[in-house]
Amino acid sequence: MKKFLSYVGIFSLSLILLAGGIEYMLRQVPNPLAYKRCLLEKNTLNLKTLIIGSSVVNCSINPVFLSDSTYNLAISGEWFRFNQALLEKHIDKMPSLKFVIWGICFHSLWTDDCEEVDESSLINHKIYMDITREEDYFHNVELPYLGSLALRKWSKYYIQRKPTVFCDSLGLDHSYDHIYKSARWLEDIPRMVRNQHKPILADKDSKLY
Repeated sequence: MKKFLSYVGIFSLSLILLAGGIEYMLRQVPNPLAYKRCLLEKNTLNLKTLIIGSSVVNCSINPVFLSDSTYNLAISGEWFRFNQALLEKHIDKMPSLKFVIWGICFHSLWTDDCEEVDESSLINHKIYMDITREEDYFHNVELPYLGSLALRKWSKYYIQRKPTVFCDSLGLDHSYDHIYKSARWLEDIPRMVRNQHKPILADKDSKLY
């Protein structure tokens, strides 16, 4: 019996160490949230125009064509309340701030209440932007809560060696640039949108037309 318990203990410890190692490695994977948080904190004092919102501005408003010290800190799929939390957290620390450009995606006008079921956003904002909408210990870890999503992220960066951040030095996301897309990327947009908004589409009462 003691031998059996020893094997069980060793096996369990191995799993815990493996999970801990993957969790640590996940934190090292570059991602847009961590990148834009670093960009914001680095330019807090001189930032004059702040661009926030979701994909409608994340990939479309280029700070190069605006005044100096303009940064695009929008995140694709980001909810209104995370935008609000970002402003509340940093606005008092930005003495040079003059303008805020807040991009609003039309479907957010009626889907923002679904934010609480979007575990991926809740966890990523807690870990990488230190923004939280509710206190939950598990929002501090990715692997146990996100499961396959976390493993796909790990695999993409460490196994497939694919880039995970496409933002330039002003925050504009270039992930939709043609050089990163296949010839059929336009046809893939509906599928990509569905995948980005699974918490909404998972509602058993929802219907797609």
